[in-house]
Amino acid sequence: MTQNDCTLREACEWSNHRLACFQSWPFDESQVAILAELDQTFGGYPKPEEFTDRSHCDECTEHDNTLQKGRDRITRTDLGNPGWDPVGFCRKEGLFYLFPTLARYAFVPDLWRDREWYGAQILDHLDNGSILYRESSAAEKRLMARFLGVLETVAKDFNDPQSTLAQTNALRDLWAGR
Repeated sequence: MTQNDCTLREACEWSNHRLACFQSWPFDESQVAILAELDQTFGGYPKPEEFTDRSHCDECTEHDNTLQKGRDRITRTDLGNPGWDPVGFCRKEGLFYLFPTLARYAFVPDLWRDREWYGAQILDHLDNGSILYRESSAAEKRLMARFLGVLETVAKDFNDPQSTLAQTNALRDLWAGR
């Protein structure tokens, strides 16, 4: 065994960490630039006491408990799937607080055995009826349009279906005011 060899357990731990932690992912220059802008714009939003209306139902309480991990500790698994998505129950303050983290997961390739690429899932939170769209300022909308432009490139790089590319392009135009 050489110095660079590791046990199977160590390899699995490293792999699991890489999959769970967006902070360990090497983003390209365009992604780093837009993420820095998102951090500057949305990073000042404080962590809300409640992300959802906990009193509404057990599902809202469960989603709130999940999101309480905060933007630095939430994992891709925590973000669920289109049918079980805690972000879909989020109030404005929670969405704005979490968005830089959600954007990071959208830039990570589809590596999860039990999850699809988050870039496709995040689009559900960006349509014209979404809280993010309704509550964003003009400057925030322009930033989101730029984010969607970078996401479109990521989708092409990941060979995502044409339907996702078309949706990303349409949402970019919406956020850009076209």
